[in-house]
Amino acid sequence: MNAADIRKSDNFAGNHRMSNDVLFYTRDNLISDPEKAARLLRTDSVTKIVIVSDNVELRALIPEQQRFLPEVVIGENVTACHAFLGLKNLYEISAISNQSRSENLDLHYLFRGCERLVRIPRFYTGNVTSMRGMFANCRSLETIPELNTDRVTDFRIMFEHCSSLVYIPALRAAPDAELYGMFSGCHRLERLQQL
Repeated sequence: MNAADIRKSDNFAGNHRMSNDVLFYTRDNLISDPEKAARLLRTDSVTKIVIVSDNVELRALIPEQQRFLPEVVIGENVTACHAFLGLKNLYEISAISNQSRSENLDLHYLFRGCERLVRIPRFYTGNVTSMRGMFANCRSLETIPELNTDRVTDFRIMFEHCSSLVYIPALRAAPDAELYGMFSGCHRLERLQQL
């Protein structure tokens, strides 16, 4: 990271208020100061990020050049989450934990635009009903983990422009599920187990 990036990141944290919609934790503490949270993210001292509310976008709270995120928890009361939307420099997420109690969790655009993301950690998706555009424009992603899609009714543009995608494990889709443009722009896709 060069000096301009550090200044940009420091200014970024100073110009954005910490939201009660997202909680940042170190091993021992909750961090309430936005500048401190941004600094600690850069040094990998943040151990967990908890999404507390619907429709949170982490790009409004973390430095644009952030490449790694620790465990991210989708909180109990969340019914719609697209937390990683537009984090174009994000390379890796340590873990994702879905603790939502919703029976109709909407994860549309969850990773959309994460152009450098190379790996998605496996996480519980048994309560998810929408995966629309979930991985759209994840241009570096070559595969995804196994996902429980038993309740998903909306797969539209799920993998749109995933130009490096080679393999997808088995996915189940109901006969009436919306599939429009699901694999549009997936030119390297070689193997699709089931749909």
